[in-house]
Amino acid sequence: SSVIGDEEAQALIAHQQDDDAKARFEFDKLLPIEDKEPDIEIIQLYIPLYGAGISFSCMIALSNRVLELTTSVEDRIQYAGLKAFMYITVGDDDAARGAFAEAVACGRAALQKKPLGDRAKHLFAGALVHLGILTENPQKLEEASAIFRALPLIKNLDAGRPCGAL
Repeated sequence: SSVIGDEEAQALIAHQQDDDAKARFEFDKLLPIEDKEPDIEIIQLYIPLYGAGISFSCMIALSNRVLELTTSVEDRIQYAGLKAFMYITVGDDDAARGAFAEAVACGRAALQKKPLGDRAKHLFAGALVHLGILTENPQKLEEASAIFRALPLIKNLDAGRPCGAL
């Protein structure tokens, strides 16, 4: 990741303080954000700040860019899930199934190496739920339910994170 700039820092601080108007004011100085943006933190801040105004194709491109750049299991599950939700909004259930399957596969692969943290488990279980619904697979729903039941109550899954895209 690159060195954080003043505008990015101010935008991040404002966003974490739930002052998205100030965050957008600072972030506007960094625009435009391209689909080849090299700084993952900028993309992860841009998406929740401007989400409603981001076109479908740009959101897919930005999600793909995060997936290219990240080594984080949480990010991989989250942004594959974001892509899936975007596909659902345009009625492309096949692509949504594929993206949720990607999120689930990432979670399963990570579990083979080490236990997931609570946030990653939550994201993984959410992807399982949606994949289970789209594929009409009750076993996936049961698996997700077991994961959710085993998790502690989490008041704010995004505490200390630059964004909560899902």
